[in-house]
Amino acid sequence: MFYHHLKFFIRKVRKDGFTYLLSHLGLVIGLCTLILLGTYIYQEFTVGTYVKNNERIYRLNTQLHRGGATEFALSFGYLKEKLVSDFPEIEAATRIMQSQGQSVFRVEDRTFNIAEGTAFYVDEDFLNVFEFPVANGNRNTALNQPDAIVLTESFAIRLFGTRNPIGAIIEDIHEGGNQSLVVTAVLKDFPVTSHFQFDYIQAGQTLDYWDHLATLQAGIGNYVYYKAHGPINTFTFDEGLMPRIPEISDSHWDLISLPLASIHFESEGQFEHARTGNSNQLLLIGFAGLLLFVASFINYLIIHMSQLIDRSGEFAIKKAMGISSRQWIGQFVVESISSIAMISLSAIVCAYYFDQLFLFDALGNRLFSMVDTSQLVFFGLLTLMMVIITMTISILKLKSQFGLSLKNRSLTTRASKGLKNHISLLVQFSFTLLILCGSYFIWQQLRHLQSIDMGYSGEWKINITRSSDTSHGIWTNFKNRLSTIPGVKSQGSSLYEWAGSMYNTGRVKITSDQIQDSLWVRVKYNYISDGLLPTLGLDLISGRNFDQEYAEDTFNILVNETAAKAFGTEEIVGKRFESSVFDDRSGKVIGVVKDFHVESMEQEVAPMVLFFHHQDLWKENLIVQVNEKNLRQTLDAVQAVWNESGIISPFEYTFLDQFQARLFERETQNAQFMGITASCSIMVALIGLIGLVSFQNKRRSKELSLRKVFGASVSQLLLMINKTYLILIGLSIVISVPVAYWAVSQWLQGYAYRISPTIWDFGLVIAAVILVSLITVSLQSWKTAHSNPTDVLRSE
Repeated sequence: MFYHHLKFFIRKVRKDGFTYLLSHLGLVIGLCTLILLGTYIYQEFTVGTYVKNNERIYRLNTQLHRGGATEFALSFGYLKEKLVSDFPEIEAATRIMQSQGQSVFRVEDRTFNIAEGTAFYVDEDFLNVFEFPVANGNRNTALNQPDAIVLTESFAIRLFGTRNPIGAIIEDIHEGGNQSLVVTAVLKDFPVTSHFQFDYIQAGQTLDYWDHLATLQAGIGNYVYYKAHGPINTFTFDEGLMPRIPEISDSHWDLISLPLASIHFESEGQFEHARTGNSNQLLLIGFAGLLLFVASFINYLIIHMSQLIDRSGEFAIKKAMGISSRQWIGQFVVESISSIAMISLSAIVCAYYFDQLFLFDALGNRLFSMVDTSQLVFFGLLTLMMVIITMTISILKLKSQFGLSLKNRSLTTRASKGLKNHISLLVQFSFTLLILCGSYFIWQQLRHLQSIDMGYSGEWKINITRSSDTSHGIWTNFKNRLSTIPGVKSQGSSLYEWAGSMYNTGRVKITSDQIQDSLWVRVKYNYISDGLLPTLGLDLISGRNFDQEYAEDTFNILVNETAAKAFGTEEIVGKRFESSVFDDRSGKVIGVVKDFHVESMEQEVAPMVLFFHHQDLWKENLIVQVNEKNLRQTLDAVQAVWNESGIISPFEYTFLDQFQARLFERETQNAQFMGITASCSIMVALIGLIGLVSFQNKRRSKELSLRKVFGASVSQLLLMINKTYLILIGLSIVISVPVAYWAVSQWLQGYAYRISPTIWDFGLVIAAVILVSLITVSLQSWKTAHSNPTDVLRSE
């Protein structure tokens, strides 16, 4: 019997393929979008849950209440032993430090550049707290020896290919001497939901100052994580923690415990080694995707109902032939299951290939790289729900069509059916307008952020990072020889990667005679050379730039506009200062630089102090402005100078524009997802509108034909049809625009630099929706209005 019903369903699909395509396509689009958005949001909300026993792992953030409350993801390495020895509820603790500067590894005769921030120095308890799956080696002894290094699978393949790396030697090349590291284990690669993302971990004992970081005097130099015996109340634990560590609490510090799975959204600390997210923005995107799915499912049901009405003759014949209730119920069960199965399978395939072809470049990972049981269960329940609803509505529709007498099927019943269809269209257009408004303003906000004056130009500038193997003399020779290349216009140095990097903080206060009571101001700082300002096009508002000819510039500083205002002086140039960065040594402010953006665009420019990069520091990023007309030749010449200078590591560079893109990474991803949702919502709305107009015109074909016989023109008929839909669109505008305005206003509060929604912005979206809807309705109604009344009335 099942085969018979399925065969009959396939025959119907072949006979009326366009209608079935129309009914299925909208739901495929809506379900595909829901899968993509749902998978992305699910991954974001499960960051930190990858590691075993994550519900018992916490990190200690620190907060300093001096010079303004500032939270740090870093903490006191001193706390690691204190937590384990003095707090019985804690099972184990570990301290780690992220690598800084670019390293160089040598494996046999090959050298590899290791990017900054892709590794951690850890203590021997790291793998006890974080029970990462091990692909090769012994996790219990992997970090016991002082020269141990543990790789991830992909990094091991990069260094060693497919051979077993356990016991192999990696030479870590440094200017002051090389160090041999022994591979003791290989970890499985981390999914996107892992709090940690690194290429390797290295025993902290390989650092000369590792033990010093465990002292109180070292300050906040480590990330400190601990594993409790069971889940704890962090608020209660932190309240009891501070009184038992007076040496820290008396120094204006607070400690904040964050569950591992909460760090992604809740941490507000500076120097966060892991990427963070914005839960409000994700929920907005998820809500838009859910609205789109609901609208597409309503469309599907409406078109499905119109198909049932078209099959009234078929049902009447079957009833006259004595078909039993069990048989026609079985028919609808098979049809519902088959339809939803085709739709679900098509949506999965579309989502998978869309992710592979378009989303990977934006996200940097595959959405479907890790699908767990809970996602499959949710999708299965969603599919089952669609089957049940479709089947139930089909059966109820059939009963209402043939289970009632002709007397009961009055005009009132028809009116109620029309009302239901109009309500469904009203809901769909309200949803679509909400999604379109949200997408439009997210796009406008991204454009606004990208239009903000960054304070410098990143065009045609490359960043070259000094690697750990390069001595000061060789590096200086390389920079000097760059100046002889015709295509190199200028160059300047920065301690940190210029944009998108996390800058260090310190305290500065003005100490002139007129400001004896000046407060310490917490600032972010960087070391730069005297060539950086002209290379980047940074503007000096007052004072002068650094000059390597002036020995006194060694301890002088430049400040940005925001810092100058924070110090509370009308004229800051020439004032003396003290700084914790210089161990409270004094210097002088020599200039004020126009504000520039180097960190996330969600926040305002922070007070910034620039010190003179006059000596051999522990790392350096060289920014070189090149001639865009001979770019390839210039880059080849730079590489030739690099090789001739005796630098061992491979030549690599990054365009400064790529660093700038980090400042808009989250907004760009959100705009892309909302753009996808908006495009799909328009398609779904139009499909639903086409289906509903076709259905209504079919039901009103006799009425329209009679009006045409009695002299109604085509334009009058089109006006009459369009008037109904214009009223529905107007009602959807009244419903959705206030909700959209409130939602957009709440979302924009998360940005320091934000647009202000105006009535003209909403008017543009509304006008576009009205125009597209009228064109769609008119095109669908044109055929009905031009039909021959004789053909219609003859069949009645």
